[in-house]
Amino acid sequence: MHSSKGGEKFQIYQWRIVTSIKSGMFLKIQVQDPNTFNHLQTRLRQGSYRVMDYNHGLSNNPFLEVDGAFNFRGVGGYRSTLSPDAVIREGLIYRTGHLSDVTSAGWHTVKSLGVSTIIDMTSPGEVEIFTGAPDKTLSPLGIETLHLPLKQGVFSMARQVRKYQVYRSTGPEVIAEGYLNLLEVGSAIIRRVLEHFRDNAGGCLIHCAMGKDRTGVIVGLLLSLAGVPHDTIADEFSLSEAHLEHLQPRIADIVESIDPNEEDPLGIAKMATECRRDVMALTLQCVDERYGGIGQYAQDHCGFLAEEIARIRQNMLCPKIMR
Repeated sequence: MHSSKGGEKFQIYQWRIVTSIKSGMFLKIQVQDPNTFNHLQTRLRQGSYRVMDYNHGLSNNPFLEVDGAFNFRGVGGYRSTLSPDAVIREGLIYRTGHLSDVTSAGWHTVKSLGVSTIIDMTSPGEVEIFTGAPDKTLSPLGIETLHLPLKQGVFSMARQVRKYQVYRSTGPEVIAEGYLNLLEVGSAIIRRVLEHFRDNAGGCLIHCAMGKDRTGVIVGLLLSLAGVPHDTIADEFSLSEAHLEHLQPRIADIVESIDPNEEDPLGIAKMATECRRDVMALTLQCVDERYGGIGQYAQDHCGFLAEEIARIRQNMLCPKIMR
């Protein structure tokens, strides 16, 4: 986008800044040259901020108010490198945490967004354990639900607590390995997700318990397949953190009940709601290095033909492209 000041034209670079500790804080900053812009980006990312480039995608707050839902946002408008004018179609992909508490009004909002399919990646019984109450999730109003648990086996909150206790003393590499393991054990589920986007162009809502890890990985893979840059995907992933803080007391209580000897249950809860952009960036880098990219992974591990991948991209991008 260009503007002029005193007859001089210059490029305007717009960024959204989202704090990692305060939700709903969105600012726009305009600077005149790329060097200043890049310096500003680096300084902010060294602090407690999440930064997103407007030139790469969204032009407004992606989070939506859906009564009873949390961490609910659209994933559209991101620019693709597959074509100069290609972007992720608005209204195609939404993401959220669990839907157990969504009210009738909330479901009408979901329907009004054009959502025709829900992809539920939670394991059986997981939501009940997580919330401490029966799972009341419904799929009314003609919305189809595909139950596609990305994690194998019976859900165990004790296993989750132990995982975050390990993460406390490790770096992003260990967390990224956990995400990459989902590609190894979940190739059949990932195939089902990709089949949906191959065969459908209607709105799809993807969720797990918090809308963070499994949802983040699947959304990241979809965006990567559609040519969205890794930095942009990592920024999008990090947006969840500020919208999960309200879960920390509940998670801390769970940690304390499972391990009474844990000295810092709130610290574990904060780690459980963390959404580190460096972890997602490393995960995507490893997908490229190990599999040759998500497109090659889809062919080698999910059995897709090149023309099927092209169809997925066509359904995801606007204007449609052939690649």
